[in-house]
Amino acid sequence: MKMKNFEPFIDWSKITQEDADKITDNLLVQARLAQELFRDTAPENCALFIESKMVGSDFLRDLVDSVWTFPAMVHVAGEWGLETNPDNDKQKAVIQRCSNCKSIINYWHEGTISFDEAGLVSIPEEDNDWWEIGSQVAKRQDENTFYEIKGRELEEHEVRCLGADIFKDM
Repeated sequence: MKMKNFEPFIDWSKITQEDADKITDNLLVQARLAQELFRDTAPENCALFIESKMVGSDFLRDLVDSVWTFPAMVHVAGEWGLETNPDNDKQKAVIQRCSNCKSIINYWHEGTISFDEAGLVSIPEEDNDWWEIGSQVAKRQDENTFYEIKGRELEEHEVRCLGADIFKDM
């Protein structure tokens, strides 16, 4: 299945045989309990049927969550350099951009902090995790995080940034 847009989608190909077997088992249990409920409308049978439906619904919700796929825009890491905020010339940051579309893929500014075992820690510029120039860097849309793609083809949910096509002849 080829992505037609940049919206999250359900990748049904991720469903395993084990998942299919669990769905079938749950449906068989529900069918058996439904038959029992038709024969005897006792409250216990009703409760068992409802419980099996709830368990089945929870399983299906977890399964759909596991195959719900968010696209990732793939950029090519460019060089980084000091830039000034166009709206405030007192704000400066070291910015690393995509060499194709010029999107920001990493940055550092005075006061950048992180968390470690000791708590808040100031990050000096030289310790910032810059992407290697030319590396493929994907941005996940669901978590707003970046990851590097190394030694493999792009997966279906990973799409090259538009700049690769728009700016290639410029």
